[in-house]
Formats: sequence, structure tokens, C-alpha cells
Amino acid sequence: MIFFFSICYILLTLVLILSFILLIVNRLFLFLFQRTKFFKNIVLSLLNNEGLKKIPNPLKSNNEILSAAIGLNPLNLEFISNSKKLNREIVLKAVKKDGNALKYASEFRFDREIVLNAVMQNGNAIIYSFNPLCFDYEIFLIAVRYNGFLLEHGTELLRSNRNIVIAAVSNNGLSLRFASEYLKSDLDIALAAIKNNGLALRYVSDSLKSNKSIVYSAVIKNGLSLEFVSEKIKSNFRIVLAAVKNNGFALKYSSKDLQNNIVIVLAAINQNFNSINYVPKSLLNDYDFVLAAIKQNGDAFKFASEILKTDKSIVLAALKSNINLFKAISDNLKSDKEVVLSAVKKDGYLLQFVSESLKSDKDVVFTAVMQNGNALEFASEELKRNTEIVLAAISQNGNAIEFVSDELLYNDEFLLYDRNIVLNAVSQNGSVFEFVSEKLKNDREVILSAVKQDGNLLLFFSELFTSDKDVVFSAVNQNGIALKYASDDLKSDKDVVFAAVNQIGIALKYASEDLKSDKDVVFAAVIQDGKALQFASDNLKNNREIVIAAINQNVNAFEFASDKNKLDKEIVLIGLTKCASIFKFINNNLINDYNFVLKAIMINGLVLEYLSNDFKSDKKIVIAAVKQNSFAYKFASEKLKSSSKIISIVTKNNLLPISFYNK
Repeated sequence: MIFFFSICYILLTLVLILSFILLIVNRLFLFLFQRTKFFKNIVLSLLNNEGLKKIPNPLKSNNEILSAAIGLNPLNLEFISNSKKLNREIVLKAVKKDGNALKYASEFRFDREIVLNAVMQNGNAIIYSFNPLCFDYEIFLIAVRYNGFLLEHGTELLRSNRNIVIAAVSNNGLSLRFASEYLKSDLDIALAAIKNNGLALRYVSDSLKSNKSIVYSAVIKNGLSLEFVSEKIKSNFRIVLAAVKNNGFALKYSSKDLQNNIVIVLAAINQNFNSINYVPKSLLNDYDFVLAAIKQNGDAFKFASEILKTDKSIVLAALKSNINLFKAISDNLKSDKEVVLSAVKKDGYLLQFVSESLKSDKDVVFTAVMQNGNALEFASEELKRNTEIVLAAISQNGNAIEFVSDELLYNDEFLLYDRNIVLNAVSQNGSVFEFVSEKLKNDREVILSAVKQDGNLLLFFSELFTSDKDVVFSAVNQNGIALKYASDDLKSDKDVVFAAVNQIGIALKYASEDLKSDKDVVFAAVIQDGKALQFASDNLKNNREIVIAAINQNVNAFEFASDKNKLDKEIVLIGLTKCASIFKFINNNLINDYNFVLKAIMINGLVLEYLSNDFKSDKKIVIAAVKQNSFAYKFASEKLKSSSKIISIVTKNNLLPISFYNK
């Protein structure tokens, strides 16, 4: 018994001590907040970022903090102490800023002023109020003005109150659903609901669903409200026309007679073409309707009856509206010259879909290639040999040369003499140049147009043009390698070589020896392609700035650096950040430098692959390697692969089984 009382005494003492400590901490927090500006700023900052939830409990009773918390976010009311939730002033301040704060003030859900202020701020707050106040006329009226659907929660008396129902349906027409049956027959209420949402027609009384004025107001607001009217009204031309003009899908709800009315149906598919799915088959077999529908939207052709799809005038109208429908027409009409001509005139490439007989028709093919030169690809072999057709195609698109019959192309008599055709063709496809007349092959403007499209054509020009700076400059701008075919003088021209290496760095290979020693030229070349360093002079391969620029562009350029730069530790380390394999090009002096190797390993652990067995067996080196890249484990000595410390580092880094790194 004495032992029991001793235990109780000790526990009671501990409780008192703990309470005393909490009291001290509480007082300390409050003291610091009230007396220390720095601490106060920390608390207010935390309050601003995290809300009252993260504030220490002792401070949640401080009125200044509570006031600031409610000011920042009224829903902080959730986290204040229960005693403070009894503070009417705090609760009133919260609900005035956010009505939903009423959710956390259970003790005041019966307080009319607080509930009224909450509902005035957010009508939905009424759901948190005490039941009798839910049925308070003034409060409920404010609530439904905010959210009409709250009418559902009203008493029968409130749902029969004209002012309340008008307020509700003016906010949300569909809330008419919850009004009393008597008020669903009220003309003013019905109009107010429909004005907000045409679909509210669904909830008006049956008598009003037969009222043309009410129904018309509904369908011009939302055509789909036609679904809810009487059968008699669904046969009213004026109302149905208004409905489908608002929403084509309203056609679905019209009477059968009006679904066969051309004016109604055309209005529907004009508003929404997909409403054509509700058009009866009988109408889709009607010539006048289908023709009118196609003129409105060519895709209507797809819904026409099979008989009308073979009607020439229907097809021509469809193609006029949508040329892509050509693929869908019958094979017979793809053999009709008039139909095909109308198609290829708009899109020459449609020649691929016409009948074989019309692919041999000169008029058809000529029309096609005039629209798109590449349509020559689909012409008959005979017409691919026809000079007139070929010239028309090439004139429209120089790339059409690809489809010309070899028989014509390599016929000594076939040459392009028309300067305008040639200029247009070579500007699109340089290979056309091969087939131009000798006279035009010496025409400077033709040559300039050709090299702008294909710089390598410089190979075929006479010395007169390979020495022409404008011609060569245009060629290397298109393809820097064309510098290879320039005259020696222009290979020494800094402007020309600059243009070439800017286009492709390795064009430096064809520059004069003097320019291979020009720092500006070489620098431009290596920043375009680092491997251009291999064509620089020995002097510039020894230039630190040039070598670093080259390696930054392409690490493989390290191979072409001078021996001196391959000994430069900074340059080597720059290269290693990009690729470990450059280590195989490094001077032996560096490879055997322990401190340098350690630095290299810390930058790129995969360098371990290129080190000697001594380094691969050095624990410090291997640990540094796998810390930088777990896959370096593969290159460690067999002995160190069994090291528990190394295995731990590897698996910790990537969370993969150690066997994975031996692959």
C-alpha cells in the first residue's frame, strides 16, 4: 500500500512539474512575442506563410495573433483554441470575411447576426447554421440569391414563397426543380428561370410547356430545351427553326415531319454539322436537299445515298466545297474527265487517284502539273517523256526533274532553253542545272540561283565562275564544303573562308595554309565543329584558347591538340567533364601523376577504365571513382569489387543490385 501511494505521489509530482514547465514556456512565448520585435516578426511571417496551424499552441490564445490570423485567412478559425472560439467578436470578424468560417464556430450557429453575416458573405454558409435559422425568411432569401440550388434545402413554405423562388431561379434557372408545384405554373417565375437557363423549361408545369411564348424564350436560350415541350409544339415550324439555329442537335427532338423539312434540316447542320446524323434517310436520297447541304458543307457528300454519290453534279458541287472528297468518289467518276479536271485544277497531286486512262490524258496531266509540278510523278510514262508537260512541271516546281523520264532527260536534244523556266527551276532544285543549255550554263544569274540551292554545283563551273567571289560566296553559304572547288585565290579570301567555316567548320580543310594559321578563321571553324581543329596549323593547335573552344564544342577535338596542350591539366580536366575516353590520348606523365589522376577521377569516375592496374587496385582512387559514377565499379580490380565499403557506396548511389554494374 505504501508503495502504491509512493508511485501516485511521484506521478502527481511529475504532472505538476510538467504543468509548471508548460506554464513557463507559455509565458516565455508570450513574453518574447510582446517584448521582442524580432520574434514577433518571425511569428507573423510564419502565420502569413503557413497559417495558424503551425503557430505554437501557447500563442494561439494571444488576441493580436488571432486577429492577424483571422485577417489573413478567416478559416484559421479552425485552429484557434476552443475558449477563443467562444469569443463572439473573433467569430463575427471571421464570418464577415468568409462565410464558410461558420463551419468552425459551432457555438454560434444559432446566433442570428453571425449566421446572417456569414450568409451575406457566402450564401452556402447557410448549411452550417442551426436548423431554425435555415428557415429564417431574410437569411434564406440572401442564401438563394447567392446560390439558387440552396432552394432544395428550404421548407415547403419557403419553396412556395414567390420572392424566394424568383431570387433562386434568377441565380440558377435549374433550381426551379425545387419550387412548389404551384409556382412551377407561374408565368413570371418560368420566364425568370428560362432567362437564366433555357433548360429550366424541363421543370415548368405541363400547361406552360404548351405555351408558345414560354417555349420560344427557352429554345432561343438553349435549343435542346425542345426535348421537354409537348408533341404539338415540336411540330411548330417557328419554334423548331429557332431551336436548331441555337443548337443543331435540337433536330433530334423535332417532329418527324419537320425532320424532313429542308429549311429546318439545313439550318440545323449549318449550326452543327454533326446534326446530320439525325436526318432521315429519305432526305439523304433527295437531290435538292443533298445538293444544298453539300454547298453548305462538302462533307455532307459522305452522308448522301449511294445513288446520289454517283451523280456528277452532286460530286462536282462536293469537290468545289471540299477537294479532299475526291478520294471518296466512285471509280467511274475518277475516269470522268470533267470531274478529274475540276479536281486536279485545285490540287494537282490528286492525279495519283485518277484512272490510268486519264493519267495518259495530256490535258489532265498538264492541268495537274501546272498546279503542282510534282504531280508529274503520277503521269503515264509517255507523258513523262513529253517535253511540253515536263517543262510545265519543272517550271512550276524544279523538284519535278526527279520524275522526268530518263529517256527524255538524257536525250541530247533535251535541254532547257527558257531562261525564266531555268531560273525558277534551279532555285528550287540545283540538279536541274545539269540539263540547261550551254548558253544558260554560262549565265551568271542562273549560276548564282543554282549555287544558292546547291553549293556543290561549283564543281561543274568553269574557272571564270570558280574565281567569281559572289558565286563562290553564295555557294559556300549554302554548303561550306564547296570551298573545295573554289579558285586558289578565293581559298585565301578571308570573307569567303569565314562564310564557309561558319556554315560547316571542317571546310577549314580547303582553306589556304595562311588562313589555317589565322586565329579568327580557325576560332570560327572550331566553335562550329570542334573537330575542325585537325585542319588548323600546328601553331594554332598549340593555342590554348583555340583548343579549349574546340573541346567545348566537341570533346573529340582533344585528339588533335598539340602535345603541349595534352599536358595542360586544365584542358584535360575540361575534356573529362564531357567524356572519359580522352584519357587514352593523355601524355604518360599525367597518367602516372597520382594527384592529377585523383582529380580526374573526381570529375569523371569512368576514367578508371583507362588507368593502369595499380590505380584500379588503389582503394582511395576506386572509392573516388564510384562516388562520382557508380558504373566505374565495373573497372575496379577484382579484389576491390569485393570491398564492402565500395559495394555500399555503389548500391547507395543508385539503389541497383551490385550485379548490374558488372554488365
